[in-house]
Amino acid sequence: MNLAKYIDSIDGIMVNYPGLESSKWHEKADKVLKNGYGTILTIRVGSKERAFDIMDRLTIPLIVSNIGDTKTLIVHPESTLSVHSTPKEKEDADVYDDLIRISVGIEDIEDLIKDFDNAINNNQ
Repeated sequence: MNLAKYIDSIDGIMVNYPGLESSKWHEKADKVLKNGYGTILTIRVGSKERAFDIMDRLTIPLIVSNIGDTKTLIVHPESTLSVHSTPKEKEDADVYDDLIRISVGIEDIEDLIKDFDNAINNNQ
């Protein structure tokens, strides 16, 4: 939740996380999820190039295609998991070329926020 809230405060970034009231899934998540909203969020950053630039600048998350590790993981679903999907299938799955999926691990949240801030705002 803390990482989602932080990234959501950055202009030009769209965050999808069911814990945020702005999520189209928030109302349903409130009814169904009883122990929190989970560790997966997605962000849209404006372009495929910017997505890869941000991913390349991050130092903590690993770029992989799986989820559910104790480490923070990121992936560009459009060019990996959905590479063989049709444009319609990608649209139906909310997979876009500027999308990054993040599976948050157990690293210190302040370290993660700083890493994402540096990568998004080019503060290296």
